[in-house]
Amino acid sequence: MAGCFFGEMSYVKSPASGVVKGIFVPKLNGQGATSDAIALLGALDACRYFLIESAIALFVAFLINVVVVVVSASVCTADNVSSANQ
Repeated sequence: MAGCFFGEMSYVKSPASGVVKGIFVPKLNGQGATSDAIALLGALDACRYFLIESAIALFVAFLINVVVVVVSASVCTADNVSSANQ
């Protein structure tokens, strides 16, 4: 599943500068900003363990979360998507 999202990310060609800026300076707009923030908190909290077993595992989980958010954002902000489908 992660491989599919990495493939989709190369297909949607999101601007790398926007992705890096969003990682370090997050910003949420719109009516669904609160629910997006709660979902993001859940995605980040899911990576915390009682004992941190491996920094590599956490880094890979972070990369997968970034790719999923980038692909979802690219699809939801596309010009050819109707407001009913967003």
